[in-house]
Amino acid sequence: MLSIDVSEPLEIGSFSPSPDCPPVLLEAPDVTHKPEPRIVLTGMWGYISTRLGIPPWGQIACAAILALAVAVGQIELALASLGTKIDLLPATIATQLISEASKYALAGHDKAALQAVDTAADFIRTAGQKQLRAKPDYFANTIKAIDTIPTTSPTFRYATFSVRLALAEYRSAVEAAQFEKALPKLPPVDHFITFNGHQFITIEGFAYNFQEVRGDAIATGYPESPKLSDGLTVQDSTLADGVQTLDGIHWASVTFVGMRVIYKGGEVELKNVRFVNCTFEFPESPNAAKLVDYAALLPSTPLTVE
Repeated sequence: MLSIDVSEPLEIGSFSPSPDCPPVLLEAPDVTHKPEPRIVLTGMWGYISTRLGIPPWGQIACAAILALAVAVGQIELALASLGTKIDLLPATIATQLISEASKYALAGHDKAALQAVDTAADFIRTAGQKQLRAKPDYFANTIKAIDTIPTTSPTFRYATFSVRLALAEYRSAVEAAQFEKALPKLPPVDHFITFNGHQFITIEGFAYNFQEVRGDAIATGYPESPKLSDGLTVQDSTLADGVQTLDGIHWASVTFVGMRVIYKGGEVELKNVRFVNCTFEFPESPNAAKLVDYAALLPSTPLTVE
């Protein structure tokens, strides 16, 4: 059962009159000021909200959404195994908010739609920061829900892209929880690896920690972003704890671990590429959306952006 604690009174400030405006004494009516309610969930939902770090206003929003969803049969929460189900809550709420945002947008309620999208992104970021588990089909289903939101205005395009980016980083965090224990400690290097401006070169078979390297771990050596037709390939390798720009390179069977991954809008190919505990710096664009969706889904089919 949902219970609400209304306990703390509203603090009323004092008013100091100006010397040019002497106070006028009025007989105050006999009115009792009702305290401002401080909404705090208690019981099971209070436990869930406290563990997830959800503020009081968010607690009521979550409870309302979940109550509505359960009432219409859209969300099934088997709370018998509470510990595992709690982990699913932020991501589940986010998907529900995205679905509601699509309905709002189609009905012309842009402000409500944008608020729902922004809140969904916050819930997804929370899930990623806490490395909460997700169901196997969660990322694909959430991207399908995002695709139903109209993106006719720049504001909607930016908002939905922010959700996609949060989803990619969430997937990367989930990968970290599954992958990091199996990853051996990689030897550090203090210099970048470069194609030195050449064409049709393949760099392969390395696994290094690039934490001490300033700039890109793999440098193209080109004054501008190369084209895929220049034939620069990195394959069968692992890059950790550095920075890497994706543009202009064919990436095949490469794992990025703890990397700051950058995309500047150029050509790129990803084939069997994994992102583990990575962050992404991508500009909002159709091509960038394809790349962040790839990072969220980790599909078996290659992605080529030209």
